[in-house]
Amino acid sequence: MYPWRANYAIQLFRPGGGGLLGGVQLVFHKDQKNSSFFAASDEGELFQVDWGVKPTEENAKPDMITNLWSSERALRSCVALDRSPFFDDIILTVFDFHFCIWRTDIEVPIFSSMIIQGAHITCGAFSPSRPGVVIVGRSDGYLNVWDFVDQSHKYIIHQNVASVGLSALRFHETMVNILAVGDMLGNLHVLELPKSLCKKIGSEEATIAEFWRREVERVRYVDKRWNVRTEDLKKKKAEQEKLEAAESKKEAAKKDENEMSDDEKEEQEYAAFVKQYIEEQIEGKLPPPQPGNAKGAKR
Repeated sequence: MYPWRANYAIQLFRPGGGGLLGGVQLVFHKDQKNSSFFAASDEGELFQVDWGVKPTEENAKPDMITNLWSSERALRSCVALDRSPFFDDIILTVFDFHFCIWRTDIEVPIFSSMIIQGAHITCGAFSPSRPGVVIVGRSDGYLNVWDFVDQSHKYIIHQNVASVGLSALRFHETMVNILAVGDMLGNLHVLELPKSLCKKIGSEEATIAEFWRREVERVRYVDKRWNVRTEDLKKKKAEQEKLEAAESKKEAAKKDENEMSDDEKEEQEYAAFVKQYIEEQIEGKLPPPQPGNAKGAKR
């Protein structure tokens, strides 16, 4: 019996000596002719691998990780990974309660979906025929269809497919209106999608390209404003600390001038007692009369 084993294997390491990097999803370009592919780690990171890198005499373990996007790193792994069939630099990562869309030259997602409530996401993919459509399957047996030409803050279709959770979905390679969906019990559901989800709407590819461009500008603007606000906060904090230090120093000096120690108070009281004793007992001076007593003495 022929033993099944891999013909080729690579060991992945985190860049910068961070240890091993485990993968759970990978995706190739349909017509790619190079040795590079995208993958998702067991901690939710997106990374790019070039398995054509060869070891050299100087480096016996070459770094095959060419890019690593770690802003979505978490305790849970990515449940689905896909690459846009219309834009080579657009990647989809699907997590338990949301999905992200990345552009490969940006370190953070250019789009993050709303948080799904009442269930968690189990699978997802780009539409092969419409640049602006993403479909995700859920643990409650529903499909959610997102159409970015229509709206981006929420899905446009919430369709029940099975009474149990969905586990996988795949489009037919030539019949783009056919979607195969598997559920947790091993059942296969073949769905025929409406024409509105299969046929491009006008110049949809150009519209979605412009949408991604605006999202990139938004991300860059937020990052720029974040850096500006961070610097402003640091300056305000430094000025506040400087004012507080000066005020504290001023109060401490004033307190030193006004407050006397217990020994100094006792010494002043003793000096006043000695002076009064000398005046009354030795020099014979009487203490000054009180206002009430002076009136009585006059009478």
